[in-house]
Amino acid sequence: MDLWQTEATTVLKTSPILSGLDITDETQLEEAHNRIGKIGGKCDSAPEYWAMFMYDCIPEVREAINCNDAEAAALAMAAVTSARSMLIFLQLFEETVWRGHTVARLEQIFEVWTDNRNNPDEDFWYKQLAEHSYVLSQVFSFPVVILRGQAYLGGKSIDNIGGNLVDFLLKNNLSQNTILVEIKTPQTRLLGAKYRQAYSISGDLSGAVVQVSSYKDSLLKNYAALVAQRPDLEFYAFNPRCLVIAGTLSDEITDPTKSEAFELFRNGLRDVQVITYDELFGKVEILLNLFKSDAVWSAS
Repeated sequence: MDLWQTEATTVLKTSPILSGLDITDETQLEEAHNRIGKIGGKCDSAPEYWAMFMYDCIPEVREAINCNDAEAAALAMAAVTSARSMLIFLQLFEETVWRGHTVARLEQIFEVWTDNRNNPDEDFWYKQLAEHSYVLSQVFSFPVVILRGQAYLGGKSIDNIGGNLVDFLLKNNLSQNTILVEIKTPQTRLLGAKYRQAYSISGDLSGAVVQVSSYKDSLLKNYAALVAQRPDLEFYAFNPRCLVIAGTLSDEITDPTKSEAFELFRNGLRDVQVITYDELFGKVEILLNLFKSDAVWSAS
């Protein structure tokens, strides 16, 4: 029991969260509990939470033993044992388990891509990206979450017809600002017919760009009403970014002339980012390889 108390005390004393506090001073314990309770996310995912749990319960075990209360001692001891198990998991095994789970998820969606890159069913790709939303995070340099799929952004006429439904309404998980995503399929054509020495952009791609721009306009015009309808969904619309996912670059952009046409088009867009499916899943592959190489390095 003394060893476990020392173990818990060491975690708490070395924690940056509790810097400046002396947990052996009972007058400072309340502040220690308050700081642990304010840890971002779930506080029970922090080693300090379970170390404090142990620190609080061990005196109860001793008191129950001194009072010859076997039942109370057994219950308190079970609580200490459970807390210590969680502490050990978080300290030694959580990262490995998390990495393994992440690799498995990335392998799963990458396999979906390699097996279905010729699938022209837009509903299929919508479901895949909705189920594996972390793939969309690879496009941006900040964490994003799906706020809504098939999100209504206003635009209905007086007879309740013609509402704007964007495929995905994302938000920056830190700033809460929104991102609008319109998806096509890997088989969507990127280029149209050749015009003299250049190529035009396909109607499907240019249409998707115009469509997501229209959704943005609708969101900005209807933002106040949309927020009033769902005050529980905290999000903002500060010049939201727009993204179109369409086509397969490596299958279609096969020469410098085609590459020039496509890159001039998408790099010239001011408010809409265009990314192809193979570019998107190329990012997933890079991340997957990083995790695998890190696992090999860690094991060695």
